[in-house]
Amino acid sequence: MRKTKTLFEFNHKSYKIKNLKKPVVLLLGPTASGKTDLALNLYSEIPIEIISVDSVMVYKDFNLGSAKPSLEILKKYPHHLIDVLTPESIYTASDFVQDAIRLIEEAHQKGKLPILVGGSMMYFQSLLKGLDDLPTRNDHFREEMKAIKKSKGINVLFNELKLKDPDYANTLKENDSQRIIRALEIIHFSKKSLSSQLGRFSNNSSLDGYHVIQLGIFPKDRKLLHKRIEMRLEKIIDDGLVDETKKNYSNL
Repeated sequence: MRKTKTLFEFNHKSYKIKNLKKPVVLLLGPTASGKTDLALNLYSEIPIEIISVDSVMVYKDFNLGSAKPSLEILKKYPHHLIDVLTPESIYTASDFVQDAIRLIEEAHQKGKLPILVGGSMMYFQSLLKGLDDLPTRNDHFREEMKAIKKSKGINVLFNELKLKDPDYANTLKENDSQRIIRALEIIHFSKKSLSSQLGRFSNNSSLDGYHVIQLGIFPKDRKLLHKRIEMRLEKIIDDGLVDETKKNYSNL
């Protein structure tokens, strides 16, 4: 593994000469493909900062269901954007992009290579292609929606969404409070349905100012990958996935 470090140091120096843009590595792949293991091996060999790209790991308490690294691993190999929010909080792709860019800059200021690791493709796409041109979050509106949810139930908000944007409502589950509230927020401030606005990217990639290196792990033997997924699922069920789910559901 020593050669890996030497290679990185050589390439890092060459960036200063041949490429004035700072490097950013995107490490992606399907579930159980070995992304985290590779990132941990790199952490032991070269100066990197690991930034999680996972829409569930960002929340506290969703440990087994998200296949979150253990506390021991996270202590030894720190990951950014894991366990930063409570389950009732709303975290959008826009929030992720803002956090990711901040962490990328902080990594470079420390003289480290930022590596974004995960499987939430929507987050990766938001960084690479830009976000849908939608209204930004409004905390006051969200607090109002949360108050209605608490006093009258999420069904009231879901029924409102069905009236204002039935096409988008049909893509959601009735208890998906985060997406329901975000949709109502967009509709309220844009005066348009969310379904009519999706897919209209700003065409402004957040990574335009960086030299992006995309690394994908895609096992050739799909049977082996499926076997690893089955083994992971069996393990998290044995470790208490059902109890974790019941506990988190009761707290929402």
